[in-house]
Amino acid sequence: MMGRRSKLTPDIQARIVQALEGGNSFTTAAQLAGISPRTLHAWRQKGEADDAPADFAAFALAVERARGAVCAQLVDAALRDAVGGTLVAETIRPGGFVSRRWSAPGGHIALAMLARMEPESWAPVKPREQAPVQRAEPADDLAALASAADKVAARVEQTRTARERGGLHLLSA
Repeated sequence: MMGRRSKLTPDIQARIVQALEGGNSFTTAAQLAGISPRTLHAWRQKGEADDAPADFAAFALAVERARGAVCAQLVDAALRDAVGGTLVAETIRPGGFVSRRWSAPGGHIALAMLARMEPESWAPVKPREQAPVQRAEPADDLAALASAADKVAARVEQTRTARERGGLHLLSA
């Protein structure tokens, strides 16, 4: 007994690849092709297997190429945008003078899309957490201050005693 025939046809594959090349998510691409996102992911997994049937292997390769092409376009857009924006408007003024207006440098939209599509390569890096600073309890602080004050007082008393005996000469200002 043979299993059910797959819905993967060249037309559905072309619709999925076209949607992905347009920057759409897997969910949107599946919906545009008339299949469930779960089916799209199952086809990808089947095509990535070592013993994948040729049609599923070709599908998985086409999907990865489409995603790679979009990522390359987004990297290009982010770099272009980061160094000076993109041409927004071009006007030819009287006398033949050409006026061009560029978007402000940025690139954050393209980078955000890359972070969603390829998080292992493009997700923002979270700062490392540092060990918390150990703070002494107020009672410990007071005890430490009292101890330090006692040491200073003892040293002042030693100095005073030494001066009274004539063993310590201080320069006068």
